[in-house]
Amino acid sequence: DHRDLHSFPTRRSSDLVHMEAWFENAEALCLLTGNSSGNLELLDFDFGAELFVPWSDAVEAQNPDLWNRLVIETSQSGGMHVVYRCADPVSGNMKLAQRRIECESPDEIAIGGKTCKPRKDADGKWHVIITLIETRGEGGLFLCSPTPGYKIVQGDLASLPILTAEERTLLLEAAWSLNEYVPAPVSAPVPS
Repeated sequence: DHRDLHSFPTRRSSDLVHMEAWFENAEALCLLTGNSSGNLELLDFDFGAELFVPWSDAVEAQNPDLWNRLVIETSQSGGMHVVYRCADPVSGNMKLAQRRIECESPDEIAIGGKTCKPRKDADGKWHVIITLIETRGEGGLFLCSPTPGYKIVQGDLASLPILTAEERTLLLEAAWSLNEYVPAPVSAPVPS
């Protein structure tokens, strides 16, 4: 086509103007996870990221190349985010590592800067279940850098690695291996 493309107004230039205006006034940036973002998934290490080092040691020992490709950021609550895309679709949000903490009463308690409401179990004991590592997958979202309090420490959010199913499984299994809580089995009615 011999027409000068620059002489036609384009929707793209209009979109860029709108995006620049949004980011100029934005107080935070949030990324969608799952199919809508090319199978983006996040591992979220909470409660001061206390399990990040044992998890990262396990991943790096098994696959140093994978470890070096991951995008990692600190979060405003002292946690850590590990961000990547997957070649295959990702599942919804999953709790990967949890811990049960016994409590003396039903009064709310503060753990790692978060307020938790105890529950009573079948034995009458008060407890809270905290999630130390979880994913943000299909249908999820998360705040990220350059939102205040978030800082990239490895990689670039604009250049996320695409993991194979095997690489993703390695990351998830390293997190599952740190789980400290397995819920009691629930009895199901027996069909008659």
